[in-house]
Amino acid sequence: MPTLLENTDQPIKEIAVLCGYQYVQHFTTAFKRSYGITPGKIRRK
Repeated sequence: MPTLLENTDQPIKEIAVLCGYQYVQHFTTAFKRSYGITPGKIRRK
């Protein structure tokens, strides 16, 4: 997942849907639990 965030301009919402999440907030919460950082912070790096 971090690869899509780092290497594409695809919106986080679209990445969340690709990963099976209906709501971006659920994706963000699960992502932070797994990686210790939010998708938005990875994108801003």
